[in-house]
Amino acid sequence: MEGLVQIAPYSFIDEGIDRVIQMTRDYARLSGLVLFTYSWSKITAFRSSRLVEGHPQPPSYDFRGGLYTQAHSEHYRGSPFGAEQLRTRDAAFKDVDILARVLKPCQQAGLKVYAGLHMDGEPDYVQELAPGFRACSEVDAWGEPLGVVASHGWRLSPFLKHCFNNPDYRAVHRALVKDHLQSYPLDGLMLLVHERFGPIENTLIFGGRPTCFCGHCVAKARTRGIDVEAARSGLRQLYEFATRVRSETYHVPNDGHFTTLMRLLLAYPEVLAWEKLWRESVEEYLKELYGAAKEVRPEAPVGLHVWQGASWGLFHRSETYYGQLADCADWLKPVVYEIPSGVRLLSTYARPCQQTILRDLDFEQVVALLVRIMGLEAPADSGALARDGLGVPYIEKETARAVAATAGKTALYPGLGIDVEPPPGMQYPSQSAEDIQAAIAAAKRGGAKGFVLSVNYAQMRESSLRAVGRALRKEQL
Repeated sequence: MEGLVQIAPYSFIDEGIDRVIQMTRDYARLSGLVLFTYSWSKITAFRSSRLVEGHPQPPSYDFRGGLYTQAHSEHYRGSPFGAEQLRTRDAAFKDVDILARVLKPCQQAGLKVYAGLHMDGEPDYVQELAPGFRACSEVDAWGEPLGVVASHGWRLSPFLKHCFNNPDYRAVHRALVKDHLQSYPLDGLMLLVHERFGPIENTLIFGGRPTCFCGHCVAKARTRGIDVEAARSGLRQLYEFATRVRSETYHVPNDGHFTTLMRLLLAYPEVLAWEKLWRESVEEYLKELYGAAKEVRPEAPVGLHVWQGASWGLFHRSETYYGQLADCADWLKPVVYEIPSGVRLLSTYARPCQQTILRDLDFEQVVALLVRIMGLEAPADSGALARDGLGVPYIEKETARAVAATAGKTALYPGLGIDVEPPPGMQYPSQSAEDIQAAIAAAKRGGAKGFVLSVNYAQMRESSLRAVGRALRKEQL
């Protein structure tokens, strides 16, 4: 069973290569690292926001993010994204190519090195550093570029939403994939390319402006026989409906809230067609990146991150087809952070659902319904869910669900949350060594071939990494 850990480039600057090897290989008995070489996110590319047991107090650096390797310009020719735009401006990495520095010593120590490419959720300042991103923005149903959008519950800042059908957006990501695999003797890649709900969920549940109606999406829809104007009108009405529902003066109609909503969707079947178009566009984009990797180095395994919204999203769970994702990667990493899961589900999904699509139910009924849809036992109440999370059965069941859907076409490496730091305003339950050992055992029972410790090595206590090592010895892995 292969054990990997997600790690930021800053950890090697803060701690040194030898210390990272000691913590990951010797203490945790891991076989490899997922080193985020491209990311604009502090969550994956930076360090912990607090002092963590076993890690030194690091010096202060200004973080901006970007590409932490050398950008080889031949891969970016003809793109509005010059190699110099992507390269990080972080002072700590001036003249530092993180792969050139750490790849050889890590591999000589017996650690595989996968490059992690975090290609979604760029913060708003990226438009200043890499102006090519501006033209890739999604366009709303009123014809306006979306620009910066509000963060969901566990992001630290507002972010940009770029269109998966935009050819320049696809091209720069293809270039990053090829550049990494052609320029460095990596053991593989892991792609983190998608942490978004589709247009219905984003509009109805979260109050986002419906997208995407850029020229590329509109043209694609017309080739598939979708009535673009009907889809636009239906999504506008869905947005107005969601806005009314949240208002203090809203009165539930005589037929009930849910029935009225279903009537709107039946009147505009093009809204579902637009949702399907979005899902298929994401899948095409993922296949394109996978194809780019295999074109360069067919033998290099490619992993794909599948975010936690795929567990409980009323629409997103149904449109995350693990069987089809098996055609986009050699291994899949479904996020199954069981300790933070209760707080995340309650605050970032159940509450918005109860305020919109499931307003006919009270909050405790919504919580019970969402958990039961996942095939888990409903908690005693929301307080119990916040305190205990979805528990170890969640890891085993979600892993087994994905294993069954992929039918052996690809391997499953569930993402196990280790000492996950909450965003400001949230608090997660504490995690014990026994919790960690139980999580690894549950992943194995679910049929996993490996696992990825997440979110970031810099957040993980030394005692937690040692617990991982003990668990692997116990499971004889």
